[in-house]
Amino acid sequence: MQNLGLMIRCLLLLFVAGAAIQAQSTLHYLPLSPGGVPQIAKWTVENSGSNLLITKPDGTTTTVAKAGATTQSVTVFALPANATVLSCTVKTGTAFTGTTTLTATLGITGTLTACVATPFDMKAAVSTSNFSVALPTTPIVSFAGTNLILALTSTIDNLSSISAGSITVWITWMVLP
Repeated sequence: MQNLGLMIRCLLLLFVAGAAIQAQSTLHYLPLSPGGVPQIAKWTVENSGSNLLITKPDGTTTTVAKAGATTQSVTVFALPANATVLSCTVKTGTAFTGTTTLTATLGITGTLTACVATPFDMKAAVSTSNFSVALPTTPIVSFAGTNLILALTSTIDNLSSISAGSITVWITWMVLP
């Protein structure tokens, strides 16, 4: 009977030790202050009759009237306070038509070339290699909040002449803790 009790205690001890070893193999890390979390979001700006249609990451849309001028600043996204932009990407989904030339830069209020500084040709043929990826030319940190702007330029025709086209804008950003 003593041997049976000893065996049960040994088995119980082995079971508890095994459970402890198993519990130690999974590490859970819950920082007190997790810090900023990088996010990637996508907006699409496309022709829609007399307007440009902006589709936001959540699927909602807004419209902006096309300018009867050769330049136009289109607000894509209002960066919140304490936001920092880590990278920017633009790519056409459908080549734009209706104007002789059409280029875009991507920046913020006051610095329209802060992210994609080299004018991106929005009329070029769509392909897997026709896109622009850029780190901000100067750090974009918005302590008070600012707008992310797609700056359109046509050298001959007014932007109201755009008859087709779409461009996608991806932003990698985060709110500082």
